[in-house]
Amino acid sequence: LEEKNIAIIALEKTPEPMAERHRGLNILGAFIGTHYGDFVLANLSTDPTRIELYKEGFDKSFKNDDDIKAQIGKTLVHEIAHFLGFKEEEIRALDY
Repeated sequence: LEEKNIAIIALEKTPEPMAERHRGLNILGAFIGTHYGDFVLANLSTDPTRIELYKEGFDKSFKNDDDIKAQIGKTLVHEIAHFLGFKEEEIRALDY
C-alpha cells in the first residue's frame, strides 16, 4: 500500500463556511479532502486532506473535561471512518 498522510487540526471555532452549511447544528469535527481509496498520483484537490476538530462545539456540548476527552476520541474515530470511505449512516449504525 502506498503511504497516505492525513493531518488532524484543532481549531478554536467552527469555520464560517462549515457553520453556515450546518446552521443550527453543533459541529464537533469534520473530514475534509480525499478519501483513502480515492488518492491518485496527481491529486489536484485544493484542500489538503485533514480532520478538523472544533473546540467551541465540544465546549457547547460538554462541561466535564472527562466527557470532552471521551467525545474527542469518538469524534476522531467517526472522522477517520469518513477518510476510509464509510458513509454517515454506516458510522452512526456503529454508534460513532
